[in-house]
Amino acid sequence: MPLSKADVDTLQDMLVTIGDNIRFVAAKYSELVPEWLDWHPMESWQVLEKQNFPKARVMLSYAERGDSENVSVVLESHGLTGPLLTSKMTFLTSATKKVHAYFERFPKTLDKGIVRRILSWLLDVLDDSLESLAAALPPLAAAVEFKKALGTGLNVPIELRWEEEGTAG
Repeated sequence: MPLSKADVDTLQDMLVTIGDNIRFVAAKYSELVPEWLDWHPMESWQVLEKQNFPKARVMLSYAERGDSENVSVVLESHGLTGPLLTSKMTFLTSATKKVHAYFERFPKTLDKGIVRRILSWLLDVLDDSLESLAAALPPLAAAVEFKKALGTGLNVPIELRWEEEGTAG
């Protein structure tokens, strides 16, 4: 059964929201993690997003035309159609807007630990939808792994950050 135009539009919006917010976290990453991690995710994200997200969009267009029954079935089984999709998108949108509003209100005054926790939570919010999307749209599997790497870096234990933050180790 083909996906409805409304569902495809919402899924496309979801992809944009996820991409924008992973880019948001990647842009803040380098100022929040120890230098010894030596990873600059922004460049990697730009390549991954440019290569993989268009492929996912093409797969959605096939599902909308009814050319990919498997994609439609997997999306439906993950609650990414109809009212469940609307509910997930509402949560994703409200959560990401709240995080962005917080950073606009307190652009540079937040403690790094607080910023790491907020961004880690944002990645968890994105994960709720991204993992389900990746099950139906395999090009997004790389985005799932990338998001996990960002989260792992943000959650470096304080004991391993001591040199950069001046705490005893």
